[in-house]
Amino acid sequence: MRGLRTLVSALCILAGVLLVVAGAVSSIVVRAVEDGDAVRALAERAMDSDAVRSQVAAQVTEQALDALADAGVALDGPLIESAIGGALESAVESEGFRDALLEEADAAHEQFAAALTDPDRESAPLVLNVDVSGAVNARIDDIPVIGDVVPDTAVPPVAVEVLSADRFDAVRAAYGPVAWLAAWGVWSGLAVLGVGALVSHRRRWFPAKALLALAVACLIVAGVITVLGPETILRLVPGAVDGAYGSLWRDALTEEAAPVIVERSLWAAAGAFVAALLAAALAAAWGRRR
Repeated sequence: MRGLRTLVSALCILAGVLLVVAGAVSSIVVRAVEDGDAVRALAERAMDSDAVRSQVAAQVTEQALDALADAGVALDGPLIESAIGGALESAVESEGFRDALLEEADAAHEQFAAALTDPDRESAPLVLNVDVSGAVNARIDDIPVIGDVVPDTAVPPVAVEVLSADRFDAVRAAYGPVAWLAAWGVWSGLAVLGVGALVSHRRRWFPAKALLALAVACLIVAGVITVLGPETILRLVPGAVDGAYGSLWRDALTEEAAPVIVERSLWAAAGAFVAALLAAALAAAWGRRR
């Protein structure tokens, strides 16, 4: 009977610590989504793609030329048209366009977070409609001679697809369990640890053993991310790179959440290890008094 209680207690420590760690890590993921860090990362990562930049540049050029034509600006001569066309294409690379994109990402982060948990949402890409008027007019103003005579023009917003429909669906599929763990993982883990403490036949040592296991688990999390790198972890999560959790980690969280997870894991490991030493000292002192 004692051996069975020891086994159950050990399994409770393992399961409880895993739930606590998973809940803590998941809370960082959920916070990145709710604070807007994730959607900002998606927007910046999308613009790192040559294909996306080329598509957006073509869209900006077309819509800006149409807006100039509607404003009565005549682009007479191939040199003038070429100069304006080059300025419009380069607007996508400008700081003004990046600021406008990130501003739209910040404005859309609440809708993004809501879409991740909306069961009735139809499959669709994540698209940001970016106001490019400021970036376009700034680029045209920089053109010698031409910029002085071309008036500022209101350009319709440009649609930037930062996440395809398939990948958005994969991220949504993974986010539900992660959100649950963020809300209940730590409490569930503590409840399991409580059960383990009740069945343990050496209860005074249970807190020290549980805290030591927590410290080791946190060190493992920090070490795996630091040594293997966030991208390597994609191959280890269920479904690998193309799976739901791989999509969530790669598309929304890799660069933003990983350093935070490592830092907090190290702090948690240090705190749990010190607490384990204190708990062990108290258990030993209590044993001597008995």
